[in-house]
Amino acid sequence: DPSLTIKDLSHKSSKNDNLDIILSGVIPPNPAELLLQKRTTQFFEELEEIYDYIIVDTAPSMLVTDTILLNPLADVMLYVARAGYTDKRLLEFPKDAMEDGRLKNVNMVLNNVDLNHFGYGNKYGYSYTEDRGNDGFFKKLFG
Repeated sequence: DPSLTIKDLSHKSSKNDNLDIILSGVIPPNPAELLLQKRTTQFFEELEEIYDYIIVDTAPSMLVTDTILLNPLADVMLYVARAGYTDKRLLEFPKDAMEDGRLKNVNMVLNNVDLNHFGYGNKYGYSYTEDRGNDGFFKKLFG
């Protein structure tokens, strides 16, 4: 509905006065078509006039095209993986998408890291193996 404003759509967070939330609502039968409309770009332009930061939580990028379609509107993309849970092979998709230009400015976040596995004498720490030098992030990640 073009008559709706950001104020009509946003809700104040009950946890943080500086946080507004806009819910996605019912999933439409054609989300990709809606995201490709000029109104989507206008919507984000309006959000930028009001907010310092805009965070969009999308479905995993391998499941739907939403992430690929919204990426040109984003300043930064965070790809979140969970340590000990996310299959390392799933990280090949954002790597390939960056290399072929489908995604730009992707940054990786690894959460749920067990800090007990770091440091001298633990699982990850000092070792007497060949130094890998200054390999890039993805080379270190994928070997």
